[in-house]
Amino acid sequence: MSTEIASRKTEMTASETPAFDRRAVSPPAKRPIMSYETITVLLPIIDLAIILASSVLATVLVATFYAPSTSASITSLYGLGLVASALYVFRMRDLDHYEAHVARAGGIEFKQMAQTWAASVLVLLTLIYMFKLGQLNTRRTFIAFILLAFVALIGWRAMVKVGLRYAVDRNAVGRRNVLLIGETDELQARDLDLVLDHFGVANVARFPIAGGSDGALSPEDQRVIDRAVAHAREMASEEALVIASWSNTKRLNQLREALRILPISARLLPDRQIRKLTAFPTLNSEQTFQVELQRAPLTSFEQGVKRAMDIVLSGIGLILLSPLLTIVALMIRLESPGPAIFRQRRIGFNRTEFTIYKFRTMRVQEDGSAVRQATRGDARITRLGRFLRASSIDELPQLFNVLRGDMSLVGPRPHAIVHDNEFASELADYAFRRHMKPGITGWAQCKGERGPTPTVESVRARVDLDLWYITNWSVSLDIYILFKTVLVAFNQKNAL
Repeated sequence: MSTEIASRKTEMTASETPAFDRRAVSPPAKRPIMSYETITVLLPIIDLAIILASSVLATVLVATFYAPSTSASITSLYGLGLVASALYVFRMRDLDHYEAHVARAGGIEFKQMAQTWAASVLVLLTLIYMFKLGQLNTRRTFIAFILLAFVALIGWRAMVKVGLRYAVDRNAVGRRNVLLIGETDELQARDLDLVLDHFGVANVARFPIAGGSDGALSPEDQRVIDRAVAHAREMASEEALVIASWSNTKRLNQLREALRILPISARLLPDRQIRKLTAFPTLNSEQTFQVELQRAPLTSFEQGVKRAMDIVLSGIGLILLSPLLTIVALMIRLESPGPAIFRQRRIGFNRTEFTIYKFRTMRVQEDGSAVRQATRGDARITRLGRFLRASSIDELPQLFNVLRGDMSLVGPRPHAIVHDNEFASELADYAFRRHMKPGITGWAQCKGERGPTPTVESVRARVDLDLWYITNWSVSLDIYILFKTVLVAFNQKNAL
């Protein structure tokens, strides 16, 4: 797609429904050096470093040009600088000072910065008085530190304003792909390019809906939303923004339910009436009054932590278990004809299809529209296969799936595609299992929910446990599940 087409608003005719408009606020020119969200992490760290460096520099300058004997106070002033930097950074973070869209907006937030720095200085003066630190810090040194730090913070902020705008315009700082769903009249009531740029959006797919006469979503709107969900999966959209009337709760609930299937956050932006009631400028009210309709299962940081743990532990596991994997593969080939590794298509995170690897435990290789679940005493299972299933050794080749990124060490267990579609049609909440990567083991398996699922109730019990895990995920929970899995691997009542 050319730059001209990608950045141009598409004109739709009345017959082209359901339709959407994909636009780019800033066509990508090159691969970004860093993500838009990285800015919110770097800015407070640099502010903290500036204040600490100012405390050291102030002491050195005063000691050099006025009183060499005061050089011993550098440790004391550095400690005060540490306190001041923490107070300043935490307060400015609460004021959204480090949000990327605020950092690149026009005008320096001088009043906020001055008030916050003044409050930090008052706390320092209180500490100096209470702990009698005045003898270690001359007035010249303290005043030099206060002025030097504030001037440096202002100067750095001005540099950030210019540099960040330049970097974003040239795609050196990458912004997000976002899904935008909104009522037609609400979408037309604002400058969407300005709003989306405010949220750090580079590419957006806009899906307009009209609504039925009773306020509910019309069949045509449902088709638009279905296309929006498919597009979000295809383009790996990172967030969904909804612009709709806040007074129409029926439609809002339908939109929220429709978006729940996607493992991304969803936010409701202020409608025209809300913006009229606020005393804030339009863009500020967008940030202040937005409503979180749905939270992503894991933040970007949590995803990174989980992925790092997967790579490290699966890599170590493959190295340590390589002799066992080799021996098992040879035994399978010697026992019965066929490959040592069983491959089958599964549905993973956000309905992404992948091929799962397992040691072959049956005499058949089923993968298609007819896959019969294994049952106790199943004649298709080989003698060695029964031991591999009982001990969960048959699952070990999935460590390769984890390294590839198809799976995680811990997560909802994936099922054959035909069974996955069947379960999804029977249970409304089943699709939410795909909000996380499937795992080699999971919370449901630790709770004994392993083996065949012959009834809807058995599937529901497993789904409930999987959803609990997704909602309550933590690193410590993953570690607990891994240890629990090792302990119960040889004592599974439901193993076949």
